[in-house]
Amino acid sequence: MNQKNLLHGFSQSAALLKTKELTQTRIQRALLHIILGIHHTPERIPYARVLGFRKESSPLLKEIKKNSRIPVITKLADASRQLDLSSQALLEETTFASNLYESLLSQKSGKTYIHEYEKKIIII
Repeated sequence: MNQKNLLHGFSQSAALLKTKELTQTRIQRALLHIILGIHHTPERIPYARVLGFRKESSPLLKEIKKNSRIPVITKLADASRQLDLSSQALLEETTFASNLYESLLSQKSGKTYIHEYEKKIIII
């Protein structure tokens, strides 16, 4: 029986493909890689991106930025000045994936969509 017309979403599609040898999580990861066009995993990440920090750790963050061997990105809009072309391409891939996730999350939850470039660092 052809069941492709019975699929009603990503999770249901992955569940249908699940076998004893392939877990649903592995299938979901593979499907996401196909959707996002991810063909390889980088050997090393050429930058660090700060998503949040504690206010009292501000001096430590400053030292890390000053002494790091790789660029430390605290403001996404400034990343193009800190990264080479291949690093920028990787950042664009991760930004696209984050925006896609945020878009789906906002549709599902009804929360406002916030583009990755508009998100602020979380300081607690």
